[in-house]
Amino acid sequence: MKSLSLYLLLVLTQLVSIFAKPDRKLLFNFQNNAACILVNETAVNTNFKFNFHGTQQDDQVPMMIFNYLDLKFFKNLPNFDTFLNHTYLDEKKILEIGDDIYDDISFKLKTFRGAALPESLYTTVVTTDKELEYTASEPGVYCVYFPLYSYDGDIIHPTNYHAELQIDDFQSISVFNDISAHISEFLMFGLALVPLYYIYPVLRTKQVNKLPPVIQQLTQLLIVFVCLNVAHFVLELAYLFMPNDFLHGFSEVYFAFFKSILLEKWQKYIVALVYFGLGYVNSPVKSSKLLLQCIFTVNIISTCVFYYATGKLSSVTDITVNGAQYQVVYKSILVPRFYKKVALNQDTDFTKLMITISGLVQVVSSFLMQLLSFYYGLKLSWKFRGSKKLSKPIISSILFHLISWSTFGRHLMYQIFIQIRAEGIFDVGELLSNMGVMLEHYEVKIVGFQLVEILILLFIWTTKTPYDASGVVVEKENEKKKKGEKEKTKEKEKVKKETVKEKEVDDKAVDDKAVDDKAVDDKAVEKKPVEEQTEQSKVEKRKKTTKVEDD
Repeated sequence: MKSLSLYLLLVLTQLVSIFAKPDRKLLFNFQNNAACILVNETAVNTNFKFNFHGTQQDDQVPMMIFNYLDLKFFKNLPNFDTFLNHTYLDEKKILEIGDDIYDDISFKLKTFRGAALPESLYTTVVTTDKELEYTASEPGVYCVYFPLYSYDGDIIHPTNYHAELQIDDFQSISVFNDISAHISEFLMFGLALVPLYYIYPVLRTKQVNKLPPVIQQLTQLLIVFVCLNVAHFVLELAYLFMPNDFLHGFSEVYFAFFKSILLEKWQKYIVALVYFGLGYVNSPVKSSKLLLQCIFTVNIISTCVFYYATGKLSSVTDITVNGAQYQVVYKSILVPRFYKKVALNQDTDFTKLMITISGLVQVVSSFLMQLLSFYYGLKLSWKFRGSKKLSKPIISSILFHLISWSTFGRHLMYQIFIQIRAEGIFDVGELLSNMGVMLEHYEVKIVGFQLVEILILLFIWTTKTPYDASGVVVEKENEKKKKGEKEKTKEKEKVKKETVKEKEVDDKAVDDKAVDDKAVDDKAVEKKPVEEQTEQSKVEKRKKTTKVEDD
């Protein structure tokens, strides 16, 4: 049995050595021509493997590597920040370049009191595409410089080369800090769950579905936060005892991406649903959740595409040292502030297009989700304006979360408290030695921002029973019914008035006709006596005529 255990241990050790491959890689060219690298203390020897390509004929690429602690022995070897300012081109020159491009270039490094050059120093001039290897025999910080030079003080050389650095490490430089960060995140979200178990006793019986809608969704999110951090902690712990590239790659690339995307996007969706009426039962507002889901899906797809296209740069973090901008790669390599742009320029045009489009889609879709949340939030607050109980949570969410926190507060707090800053004497060794702790705090603060948002909404929407808007619906229906009855009454009155008016018109017409008939009759009566008188006159005249004739 003992021999079997030893055999299994031997096999496991061999498998670990097979899978223990490097994961730290770096790019160099004339724009990014310097880096300082923290070498892991767990490794006996760490190898730097350089692969040069794109070097043109008659091009000379000077390169030097040294232990940062040996910097104090040199008179004219600049510190990292000074090297990036290119002051060595005019002052304290470190190269002997000759008169033209055909002269050989050499280093002219000077030590104090003529002391011998340190053993860690390695210098060479690369003239063709080739591979080079440097072994760091002891832990510490090692700097790689590719000095520039000029023959006429105007044109800079060399510009036509690319170098890829692969660092062979047995174990990730930041594994202990990663484990510590997961523990901190677990404690943060775990402690946030504790008061909820006292406020809502149903949680103790695992009856989450009986919680108010917003509290239910946010509680589930907190529980998933805790579970995923425990899983990530277990993976990091397994990697600590069995360091290999498979475990590290799965933990830091795939699982970390899955955890980050799941938690971030899920939280964003829940927050949007709050303004779409999630916190109300029988809500009278008909919100377009299908539109929200479509925009949300587009946002997730664009995020995945963006991460796929820029995956190699996900480990790059911005840092400010004494007001100057730098970047840190893999939590252990200090590079110039434009390293990310340099690395992106190495991609194909199609990849650059993917990055541009997916990044733009992310911004636009996030803005649309924010805009829709604001619109439906205002719509809900207007519908519930007659009920203080119902309108208070949604109005508070708009003021304190959507406007104060999401729009302004979060970005302001990031600028003040989250950005990594260092002040004092520029010591690369001390800076990189503490970089793991600084980035650990940075990551915990970033995740803490997510917790702050959750706590704001929990505080606003905490209630024993769900907010029931059925009263508003009934009141609305009653108002609608009353309005309908009122309209019917108005219609009846209108019809009645029209009927009366028509009757009055008819009566008037009859009266007018009667008056006209009377006038005609009167006229006829007046005309008749005249006619009779005329007829009588005619008769009398006729009689007179007859009498005269008789005479």
